[in-house]
Amino acid sequence: MFAFFPWLIIDDDQWSEDLTFGRFSLMPYRRGKEAAGQSTPVQELIDKTLEHYLKCSGRGSQPVSTATLVAVDGNLQFDYSDGSLPNELFAFKEIVAFSGLAIRSLAWQYTGSHCNTTCFDLQIQGQCNPKFGVTRTSRQYGGWHTTFGMGEVHCPHFAAQFTGVRLDAAAIRALWKRHEPDKRSHMETAIKLFNNANTDSDQKEFYEELIDIVSAMEYLLEVKGEKKGRLFGDSFEKKFCLPTGQPRVQLDSLLRSSDLKHKYRQGSGVLQVWAWDLYRWRGYFAHGEIIPDTSKIARDRHHILGPDEHLLLAKFAFPRLVKAMLNAQGAYTLTENDRDEICLFEDLIALDFDRLGRELRDDQPNVWDKAFKDLEDERDLQRMVARVKEELADQGAV
Repeated sequence: MFAFFPWLIIDDDQWSEDLTFGRFSLMPYRRGKEAAGQSTPVQELIDKTLEHYLKCSGRGSQPVSTATLVAVDGNLQFDYSDGSLPNELFAFKEIVAFSGLAIRSLAWQYTGSHCNTTCFDLQIQGQCNPKFGVTRTSRQYGGWHTTFGMGEVHCPHFAAQFTGVRLDAAAIRALWKRHEPDKRSHMETAIKLFNNANTDSDQKEFYEELIDIVSAMEYLLEVKGEKKGRLFGDSFEKKFCLPTGQPRVQLDSLLRSSDLKHKYRQGSGVLQVWAWDLYRWRGYFAHGEIIPDTSKIARDRHHILGPDEHLLLAKFAFPRLVKAMLNAQGAYTLTENDRDEICLFEDLIALDFDRLGRELRDDQPNVWDKAFKDLEDERDLQRMVARVKEELADQGAV
């Protein structure tokens, strides 16, 4: 058997890092060359297996020429004598996917760098008679399973990847050390739900993603009891924020109507009210309630943001929340990037997306990209100023 990510191309620079995590190692695949070596029997078998996985190119659909392999205990080939191995591989896959989603740039139309969960599709393929194609199993109503053969598997059109994907190896290591075989923790369940909300599939509605991502945060925060919306906000605020002194954004600036001021009169801060407001939107979709008017006038009266804005911000917040919680438990050390992005989250919540939309030029992709790019530029400028001050201080100039 072989395990591989047929659609995943990891950034070339990252292969110099240690990408071994317990029993599993990530290895680059190059048709005819890597990872088993040119003209070796194992390489030829891998090539024959992966020739059934096709990607679109300027010449039509072609077998993948690059991908990512998973070695087990240092071996590209393995058998199923260890009955728990498939489940472990798929648990590992979810953590690898999370690590890529956690550090992707949301200003991707500026950077050209983007990935989604579909890029991390993991396959475990038997090596018997590769000419037969690919075996698939479908689950049907009543629990019936049907196995069938396919001559080709085509890369989904929404598995968007324009450059090599970078992984947060430190996050993978921290999460995989906590993993217990044959057991899924609340954090791992939360990560799987988060991944489900990031497929970019046109077969999934945005409100399904919003339900998934709020459910992911609920599992992570372990919110229980009555008045869950407010408790959800309280828990998010306590576990997400860093002790940075005064808040960057004043809560009153978000409460644009008397209705909002009354609704969130017990709100303690921007982070708490944002999460509370997100939870209310989730309630409309998850419980079949009447969806309120989402026009800007009505939204500004009853909510601090619309559901689409909340969804994007939740996708940004969730991986930083996981890292903040791992950091608090001593399992992970927040990087400078992590800390900057956590601190800037209040600024993202307070952005005037409508104004940004009016200011866009024809050559700028969209409001979201401009917002994130502006904040990334601001962060880079702040770092540069801090470095210059440090250098001047070292030289005794200040």
